[in-house]
Amino acid sequence: MTSAPSSTPGPLNPGDVVSAAIQLYRDRFKTYIGLSAIATLWVALPFVAFSILAYFMVAYSITNSAAWALFVLSAIFLFLYCWAKYSMYTGLLARLSFRELVSEPETPDQARRQLAPKLWSYIGLSLLLLLIFIVAFIGIYLAATIVGFAVAFGLGTLFNQLFGDTGAFLGGVVGGLLIFGIFVIGMLWVASRFFIAEVPISMETPTGASESIGRSWSLTKRSILRIQFVVVATYLSALPPALLFNILPQFFLLRLEPGTTAYNVTSLFIILGSILVSIAIMPFWQAVKGILYYDLRSRREGLDLISVYSGRRLFNTIKIQTPESVELEFALAGVGSRAVALIIDYIILGFSLLLIFWFSIYVLSQLSQIEVWASVDTATVQLWVMAIAFLILFAVYVGYFVGFETAWYGQTPGKRYAKIRVIQDDAQPVRVFQATLRSLLRPVDDILFLGFFCILFNKREKRLGDWLAGTLVVQIDPDNTKNKITTSADAKAMSAVLIEVIDFNRVSPDDFATVRAYLQRRPMLTAIARKEVSLQLARQIKNKVKLETLPAEMTADTFLEAVYWGYQERNQKRAPNRPL
Repeated sequence: MTSAPSSTPGPLNPGDVVSAAIQLYRDRFKTYIGLSAIATLWVALPFVAFSILAYFMVAYSITNSAAWALFVLSAIFLFLYCWAKYSMYTGLLARLSFRELVSEPETPDQARRQLAPKLWSYIGLSLLLLLIFIVAFIGIYLAATIVGFAVAFGLGTLFNQLFGDTGAFLGGVVGGLLIFGIFVIGMLWVASRFFIAEVPISMETPTGASESIGRSWSLTKRSILRIQFVVVATYLSALPPALLFNILPQFFLLRLEPGTTAYNVTSLFIILGSILVSIAIMPFWQAVKGILYYDLRSRREGLDLISVYSGRRLFNTIKIQTPESVELEFALAGVGSRAVALIIDYIILGFSLLLIFWFSIYVLSQLSQIEVWASVDTATVQLWVMAIAFLILFAVYVGYFVGFETAWYGQTPGKRYAKIRVIQDDAQPVRVFQATLRSLLRPVDDILFLGFFCILFNKREKRLGDWLAGTLVVQIDPDNTKNKITTSADAKAMSAVLIEVIDFNRVSPDDFATVRAYLQRRPMLTAIARKEVSLQLARQIKNKVKLETLPAEMTADTFLEAVYWGYQERNQKRAPNRPL
């Protein structure tokens, strides 16, 4: 169920980052789309301006070298300036999204005034990132090639002894795959470390290009897989409009004869569609980066513990009246969390189906060698085997979701990772019938992303399978009990001292929840962040309970530990006296 609006959203799951970005974008659509259009105009300006100028210079046969040199220099300067403006506007979008979360909203004009002095720092940032990626590309490629060739040579020699002349070929295939794998993984790792490189420069003051890159490197530590899930889920969420306005028209264009009216109109549609899709998608990506920056800072620096949350709803919610007349409120899963779950489930399902398909091919090859089938038409046998194989594949495809959702109370492996589950419209656990209907309609929902649009444009966030089965996909509360709290040996003794000198009635449940969250997560915080967060939380609690100074030899950390134990002890003493 959803948290109280006063509580901070805390660290987010990868899917929640994407779903929250969609919600923010939907709430601020006019503002974000307008800023995206301005950014696109800035990046298009140098190309349009110098295309026109170059046309006139050629048309009027201007051959003066000085004029052309001035033209080239002006083009370079204008391109750099316009790119800096474009980068500033993309950073501005991320900044607006982030500040919505920390209860420090800004207008676009206020954000522009903050970022304008950093305009040329964005150019420096772009050039540094370009240099980093060039060096990384060359370095990773060389390393992958050396390792791949060494493995190919070693395996080729070994395989030659085992398999004869085909050994070298097999070794080369393995080496080539290894080169490709090392290169892709290496570049993804580098891209993940610098995915939010332009965000710190837009958020923090003062921060230059190199400092912003350093902050991205620091914040993304130990979060590579999380960032990749965010990127893939964001890409899948942004793919449907690109598919409809860019990719599908390309196939239609291939069937037309160049130079015809239909061909020219279709080409114009594709160009305009590409521009409009780019304008529409860019704010979504930047909102994702702004929220991811918040999430990474919460994980590494405890930002959510010390910031004032705006209380805005990041996810759609729904209230359900159960058969027992109890009203429950759930946060809906959202597109992002469902995309992450689907990625994991389809990876598992894909490998399973691939193994079944390979086994079918093996069986097919073996049947053709059995003498008992000598009198039977080979083509007929093959057709029967393939038909049975496809039935098995379909049964596994449907049964995967039905089996897991029924046995795991509405969850599959992907949904369990994304912390979402399927329930009936009355909040009851999903049954075999509902799970089967959802699974049978999944291929229909996947066609042209029909399910995506259904989820996006209705408040209950249902795809067709959900509507027919009478089900909802909701978030589940995170299990915080897994994060054990370890306190110092003197913490409980100090809590007894605190009970005597302060009034724990002034400590609210939200205050206690924040202290508990800090104690659970402090091993994951950096040393500097841990010190700053503990001092600020201790100061807040101290002011609330009217405590002027901490008792002797009590640090901020031990004070919070004592508050944690003292609050619980106070509640335990009061519990027997509470009226039934």
